[in-house]
Amino acid sequence: MVIGFSSLFIYEEISLAADEGEVCAGKIGIPCSKGLFCDLEPGLCGGADIGGICVKKDENCPEDIIEVCGCDGKTYSSDCKRRQAEQQKKADGKCAKY
Repeated sequence: MVIGFSSLFIYEEISLAADEGEVCAGKIGIPCSKGLFCDLEPGLCGGADIGGICVKKDENCPEDIIEVCGCDGKTYSSDCKRRQAEQQKKADGKCAKY
């Protein structure tokens, strides 16, 4: 006679999401908490294993126009607008047209 045995594991879910100002992404891919965006160092478009810092995605951006170029090749009217679009920053100023 064979008797089957089953184990039941009870565990508590642990959140590994980073809070504002904490390190995110990198080799182990740490996500940011809800409402935050992992902002990588400018100019590191398309790199692998790059870490960043969790920043807020503001709901309302100031009307000031200080253009920045996103890694998606799009010019944003401000860094705030770029963060709202969840795009990494390539450089300050307008994106170059080829």
